[in-house]
Amino acid sequence: MKKILLLTGIATSLFASNADAFEINPYLSGKATYSHAMHNIKFDGVSGSTKEKFNDNIFGGNIAAGLKMMNMVRVEIEGSMKQDAEKTISGNGNAKVSNKALMFNAYYDMPFWGSIIPYVGGGLGMSFLELKNNNGANSFSDKATKFTWQVGAGVAYAFTENWAIDAGYRYSDAGEFSQTKNNEKVKATAKYHEFLLGVRFSF
Repeated sequence: MKKILLLTGIATSLFASNADAFEINPYLSGKATYSHAMHNIKFDGVSGSTKEKFNDNIFGGNIAAGLKMMNMVRVEIEGSMKQDAEKTISGNGNAKVSNKALMFNAYYDMPFWGSIIPYVGGGLGMSFLELKNNNGANSFSDKATKFTWQVGAGVAYAFTENWAIDAGYRYSDAGEFSQTKNNEKVKATAKYHEFLLGVRFSF
């Protein structure tokens, strides 16, 4: 009987000491973004082909809901929206690209310096793109849904038990999308260098 009680006590102690390690905490986050958009664009038509760099610096934002597990791993669903990237293309009017995305992200936190927590992570999801071109009779607007991936790193500062400031960088790539209208095919890339700053609240 004593052995049973001893084993029960040891098991209880081990469970209690490891309970925090398996704790799951939900959180919400919101971030502002500043992105360098790379929408290099190509026009193929009856009059020939033109290709131009289509870069723009744009603002945006995202919100996310997630779970933090074992005090190191975070998984979340993120929705984001970017300001339209815009450029006047020589001989082809004014082009705009909009991007809204829904991503599933995973992060690995490294809580080795107290309240300062570096992290790395990445995500997979979908971008909902729209390409507009205002060019008189050849104006068009077309939408595309593209598979998207992203990778990045950052650092969070937990200034209370529940609140943290989060700053990071990530590279996002939705590949290339195209459309054809009036015998002209237009291709554009959707790639971004993003800088993020926001807050996270853990329940």
